[in-house]
Amino acid sequence: TKLSIQLIRFLITTKSLMVAQQVLSISWYSLAIEYSCWPFLFA
Repeated sequence: TKLSIQLIRFLITTKSLMVAQQVLSISWYSLAIEYSCWPFLFA
């Protein structure tokens, strides 16, 4: 049972890391879009 608990913890941590990575990439992507729109705003 100890092994299964470790496995579940491992799966949860990997899943949360994947989600965090996706959130980070999305935020960076939106930031890039915002900054690429800045020149048009001040043009």
